[in-house]
Amino acid sequence: MIAIYEKAVVNLNLTIEEYVVCYCLTKRLELVGLRRDFNLDQCINKLVESGLLFKVSDAFYPSKKFIEAIEIDDDNAFDEFWLAFPTTAEDGRKLKSALKESVKKKYYEVIGSNPAKHEKILKCLAIEIEQRKERSQLMYMRNIMTWLNNEVWKQYEEDLIKESKIKEDVKKENRLF
Repeated sequence: MIAIYEKAVVNLNLTIEEYVVCYCLTKRLELVGLRRDFNLDQCINKLVESGLLFKVSDAFYPSKKFIEAIEIDDDNAFDEFWLAFPTTAEDGRKLKSALKESVKKKYYEVIGSNPAKHEKILKCLAIEIEQRKERSQLMYMRNIMTWLNNEVWKQYEEDLIKESKIKEDVKKENRLF
């Protein structure tokens, strides 16, 4: 299964299929499960023309531009997470009581070098914060280290999927009008 890093798709102006092809070539993964009407040669040609792939002999390789777009920026990824996480709960309890370096180490253990996982965790965190604020339940939020150790974001993945489907439905409706 390939996790799609949405920022890279948007920043590089790619379709999901183009991203998957480029990602698979980067990671030397087999291209399986593509739509029957998908034209792989046409896709590869577009990626070469846009400078995201280059050809050596009979093989295609990702450009530095693509590799940099799908890799984690170590400092920025953690900083985004750290800043997004609430500092205190409504009752004054500190949610960031752990040492920042310990949290950073744990965060990178969790996400590895996967920017899509980082993006998913941030979105799930935002959903949890929004839901807790709406219900005045921020005081029940776990502290940052417990949140990571217990993989709390997984409790909000279903909400993230629903939110994504709603956004996609809205896009489809807007195309009809």
